[in-house]
Amino acid sequence: MLIRELNRLLPYDRNAHSPERFHLSPTPSPSLTDLEHDISHSTHLSAEHRPVSRYRALDALAKGYHVSQAVLQHSLLPTVKHHSVELQGHRVYGARFIGPDGDQFVTTSQSTAIHVYNTSMSEDPRAWTRTHSIRAQNVRWTVTDFAVSPNRRWLAYASITAYIHLVDLHNPTQEHIPIDMHINKRGTLNIWSVMWSHDSRELLVGTGGAHMNRHGAIVIYDVQVKRIVAVVPAHEDDINSICFLQHGDDNLVVSASDDTMVKMWDRREMKYSRRNDLDKPCALFEGHKYGLTHVSSKDDGRFFISNGKDQFIKLWDARKCTSSDQTNKIRPSFFCHFDYRVQPCPRIHTSPNSRDDSVVTYAGSHQTLQTLIRAHFSPLHSTGQKYIYCGSSDGTCAIYNVLTGAEVALLAGHGDAVRDVSWHPYGCFLTTGSWDGEVALWSTHGDPMRSDTDSAW
Repeated sequence: MLIRELNRLLPYDRNAHSPERFHLSPTPSPSLTDLEHDISHSTHLSAEHRPVSRYRALDALAKGYHVSQAVLQHSLLPTVKHHSVELQGHRVYGARFIGPDGDQFVTTSQSTAIHVYNTSMSEDPRAWTRTHSIRAQNVRWTVTDFAVSPNRRWLAYASITAYIHLVDLHNPTQEHIPIDMHINKRGTLNIWSVMWSHDSRELLVGTGGAHMNRHGAIVIYDVQVKRIVAVVPAHEDDINSICFLQHGDDNLVVSASDDTMVKMWDRREMKYSRRNDLDKPCALFEGHKYGLTHVSSKDDGRFFISNGKDQFIKLWDARKCTSSDQTNKIRPSFFCHFDYRVQPCPRIHTSPNSRDDSVVTYAGSHQTLQTLIRAHFSPLHSTGQKYIYCGSSDGTCAIYNVLTGAEVALLAGHGDAVRDVSWHPYGCFLTTGSWDGEVALWSTHGDPMRSDTDSAW
């Protein structure tokens, strides 16, 4: 009742959208209990343990205090901005570490330039070597997404067109290979998301546009046989993001759309459909009131998060969903439409949603406006995946405790929207790619951005 009354009285603005306004402790549930157990097992720390800076941990060691190895390994947050990876005069749309070891790093921008780096596992970008400088072809506005195949042979990139282009990273001077993803010739098709299957054989893309009765479709292309092998009319609007539910397993695919819905699909049941109505997913997740910009999995076959234009990030449990038998009875609950690229978000209504399947809702300092802002789980090795982090249209990167929903750090240092964020899978450093043209690297060195009231160990 308190939250509902506050939203009736207060319109949405930067000052109102804060943890003090929205944050409520999540209701204990079996999902959170299982997630807490996973984190504690990975980090050997309790869920309530708060992050500290390397400076304070080393200071405690110098004063003779005992600081456990678990604290040194899992409680340091990369909140200090260090060197720039890139500085350019164009908006950066993509900036991500590649591979299980993060030994490659790729950036894309509105200049159509795609840069590939060898990171040498170093947190100092001055030690990185640029191995490829690729000029994207047939770009409309920007490169919307890219993906490097698990075998490291191919880089696929997409734009607001019907074509995926493949670059042979072993022979980057060769002509890019265009792949026509048109489902039919009667309408336009735009590609918003692209990813590879784990065997590097198939490309899965999320599409939108005036095709297939304006449905957003998941299109699957077999690189070896060179043809489209599956088309799934999946959503009533653009599909902005797709991901696999579990690392190394191509069977379950999660999609997020501007129709406010998150859906899960079984790859083994995906066929080449020419239907005008939507296919039935194996599970549906409802709770957002505006379109979705990104979906990202914990890679454990169970938990994933979605980022929405309603300014909320939501944690989902694949076991807690609407069954496929009920999906035909549920229509997307469009709250209202607004052009998030140029308009501020309307008044946020946080009254309870009886059809909200999510486990936790995160609402802090981040803003999801202007572009498709990304959100991810923090790495398993260095943090036990106890955080989620996201970009923001106000030029910051927010880090949240995945269990409590509390905002534990805010990285401020850009002059425009941060669209892509990437935490190194082993090192305690992350990158932010911004529309101000900078790709920045953040590490644990130096004084903490949080106050000294944080616990030391």
